[in-house]
Amino acid sequence: MARQYSGTAGRIENCQIGVFVTYVTAAGRSFLDRELYLPKSWIDDDDRRREAGIDDKITFLTKPQLARAMLARALAAGVPARWVTGDEVYGSDRRLRMWLEAEGVGHVMAAKSNEPLIGATGRHVFTQVRADVLADDVAEQDWQTLSAGDGAKGPRLYQWARVSIRPLRKKGVGHWLLIRRSLTDPSRRAFYGCYGRAATTLMNPPGSPAPAGRSKNASRPRNNETDFADPTRDSTVAVSPRPRRHRQHRHGVVPMAPPPSARSRKAARSSRSRCR
Repeated sequence: MARQYSGTAGRIENCQIGVFVTYVTAAGRSFLDRELYLPKSWIDDDDRRREAGIDDKITFLTKPQLARAMLARALAAGVPARWVTGDEVYGSDRRLRMWLEAEGVGHVMAAKSNEPLIGATGRHVFTQVRADVLADDVAEQDWQTLSAGDGAKGPRLYQWARVSIRPLRKKGVGHWLLIRRSLTDPSRRAFYGCYGRAATTLMNPPGSPAPAGRSKNASRPRNNETDFADPTRDSTVAVSPRPRRHRQHRHGVVPMAPPPSARSRKAARSSRSRCR
């Protein structure tokens, strides 16, 4: 246990933080892997390590480094995934993003408003520019109203736009800044750094925080644009930190469950309840 910031609680709390990898498809979702994040103050305290049963071989790793290790295990095991998603903790880590690119895995990672990017269009070509500055240049006609999935009150509608970034890229792939803004308050925006197939459209990043639905009059993208027709490829691996209340490292275990598609809806709900 240590006093540290918890994104889930939105404040500093005395807690443990676990980094979790989950697998999401149209058929359901499941946990894949987990690691306990150990603050450097714990790693450097020999008495705490012995009391908590922390092996001497364990060294300090940042949350993105823990995520990379788990993602590497998943890929080595042959887990089929088109996209990896994560919040700003992971989206701000350039080494994690570059590693995913080297592995040929697309990603949609949350970014900070001041995230430095290399522009690829207009007056920002080959210049470093903040994400929010690129968003300011999006013309009104380039925004699309799309659903980010159903909520308690129906479709969660936002306006979305994307801007090409990183003009020096490999053939057949693309890099974009994805922007989401509120329908009622356009100043409320969220930013995502994206990497994927060059033919990827704004309406088809499966399982990501990008638009999961389509506008009412939008046509379904063609298979040669998306290549997501196979359900085993239309899948997403998501990484996220969560607070944990366990007092010892050896207790930081998350129950694993088979995909909900293999069981009844009632049993799947029961399994998810046990994993909370």
